[in-house]
Amino acid sequence: MYDVERIIYLLVGLVVFGNTFLFMGFVMTVEDRKNEKRKRKTRSKAKRKAKPKSKKKDEPIINYIEEDDIIIEEFDD
Repeated sequence: MYDVERIIYLLVGLVVFGNTFLFMGFVMTVEDRKNEKRKRKTRSKAKRKAKPKSKKKDEPIINYIEEDDIIIEEFDD
């Protein structure tokens, strides 16, 4: 009878510790998600406050030279 009680206590202890660690892991993942969300919000606020950079398209300058019905295109980089 003593061995049966010991086995039952061991199983109950394993269940309690297992559930405790599962709960702690769940809480930690929730906290990590909250921290990630907070970081994303601060980044988006910083991006909104930052001045937008002017976007200037670099168009190649094309010079046409006509010589005897031949058009030569020169691209200046």
